Amino acid sequence: MSNIVILCCVLAAGLLQPFQVAMNTKLDKVSTSPPVAAFITFAGGAIVALLLWLSGAMSRGDPLKLSQAPWWTWLTGPIGVTIILSALIALPRSSAAVVICLMVSGQALSSLAMDHYGWLDVKKIPINGWRIAGVILIIGGTLMMQKK
Repeated sequence: MSNIVILCCVLAAGLLQPFQVAMNTKLDKVSTSPPVAAFITFAGGAIVALLLWLSGAMSRGDPLKLSQAPWWTWLTGPIGVTIILSALIALPRSSAAVVICLMVSGQALSSLAMDHYGWLDVKKIPINGWRIAGVILIIGGTLMMQKK
């Protein structure tokens, strides 16, 4: 798959994120339980992932090798629940644009540090003025999105 196709897929996933937050918020409102809403989200995702794996549409890999994964890889589930719960709790008190912009600002800050230090085995890319300016612009944009 070409890089442009992959980047378009990432953009499409980003376009879907505000919808997911709003849908999760509706699930929370109907169920009156943020953990139930998060569970429904993860259960649906697990079913789709299982079907993709069983169909062979993507690599089936070797699930037995998961025992070799670093300890920190097992934190993805709890981190995912934290992300979902924080967004569905914040959306009714704010707006979809502000919630997503805050998430992107947090992602930009943590990924800048992650790249710089090579945390979690990502490729090291040193912090420079351009990258800092980019994060400042993202945070500035987030502040602007809060104005009504």
